[in-house]
Amino acid sequence: MHVTNTTRRHDYKFGFRRPYKLGDVIPDWDVFVDARVPRVPDFVRLSTSEVNSEGAIWSNRKNPHQYWEAVFSFHIQGHGAVGSDGLAFWYTQDRGHAGPLYGNEDPFKGLGIIFHTYDETEKKSSPYIMAFTNDGHVKLHDAENINDHMKGSCLRDVRGTLHDVFAKVTYHKRTLSLNIDTSGQGHEYKPCFVAHDVDLPSGYYFGVSAASGHLPDTHDVKTFDLYQLDPPPKVITDHREVYHMDETQRHQAEEVHHKMEELHHKETERIEEDEYGGAELHALMSLEENQSHIMDAIHALHSKLDMMGVHGAQPTGVHGQGGAVHGPASEEIRDDVKRLGRELSAIKTIVDRMALVHSTAGSDSSSINDMLIKMDHVQHRLDEIAAGRHIDYTEFHRVASSHVASTHSTITWVAMLIAIPALCFVLYSFYKKRQGTPKKYF
Repeated sequence: MHVTNTTRRHDYKFGFRRPYKLGDVIPDWDVFVDARVPRVPDFVRLSTSEVNSEGAIWSNRKNPHQYWEAVFSFHIQGHGAVGSDGLAFWYTQDRGHAGPLYGNEDPFKGLGIIFHTYDETEKKSSPYIMAFTNDGHVKLHDAENINDHMKGSCLRDVRGTLHDVFAKVTYHKRTLSLNIDTSGQGHEYKPCFVAHDVDLPSGYYFGVSAASGHLPDTHDVKTFDLYQLDPPPKVITDHREVYHMDETQRHQAEEVHHKMEELHHKETERIEEDEYGGAELHALMSLEENQSHIMDAIHALHSKLDMMGVHGAQPTGVHGQGGAVHGPASEEIRDDVKRLGRELSAIKTIVDRMALVHSTAGSDSSSINDMLIKMDHVQHRLDEIAAGRHIDYTEFHRVASSHVASTHSTITWVAMLIAIPALCFVLYSFYKKRQGTPKKYF
């Protein structure tokens, strides 16, 4: 019978396997009479190849589980064809009492599954497997009708096999079953019997015994494992105590936290300074580029004004008010003035941005404000010319000359503004190279 729709949990305290011993003992198990672990610990030998040899191994713990499954493996080997007495699995109230019943006492109280290997009739009626329950009052060895106490039986070839034999004894909800696997793997079980209405309480001992009788067979048990069926869910309890800091530890933690905040603040300031330096450098580069453009425009405007001064007395293109400039030359001048105005607007935007940065940083921005006022005045005059208003050449020449001079002074100031940071940048780069790679923060 295979138990379905149930779970099982391995109980390592009720198992053994090679190398068996921890020191001189098998943990949680005891051996009796002739049973021993050989020098090469490949098995636990219950009976030797001698006549009337017997022995047993018993768990020294009581089974606490209501439903359980015991799996053990063994090997029975002998030279004769008849065989000796055999081997037995026990789940009984008492343990370790040697007797005539396959190495155990008789009577017993509990369950006994006997693997009888003696074929006294030589009719291949063995090995014969039988399961008995006893209340502790019936001696099975002397019983007239042993079948009255039998719960189940089957024939299985468990003696002289090439591989170990695995037996699985299952007790679940008053149902007892036995499955046998002779393949040596423990994965190909075949049912032997199923018995119902079997009452087996918890608190009994597990054991395996064997007896050779008057024919010398060896009986070895290899492994034993016990599983609890229908185990309750595990309750995971955290036994760790809640950690509480004392005043000294709390003060140290606060100091560390304060230092971490200071480092974070310094790192933020460093990043902002790097970003500010990059923005200012970009603004200076743009200012230098627009300065070059506006200088080219001013030189071109000077050339055109000189040409107009030479031909200004001619009547060509003159009508309306005297001295007013008209014709293709005036249109060309307007185009140049418009271009000059655009360049001036661009440089004024850059200066506005620099003024905002310097005012935010707390620097003196009065010189930049004066420069902005002059640029606004020049922009206003250029807008009038670009709009097509008529201006006397003399007045235009005077205004243009004055603003060219103003522009030259502005250019001089801007050049100084570019040169000084550039010189500082070169000195700073030289200093950093001397100092090595700057420290990084992570």
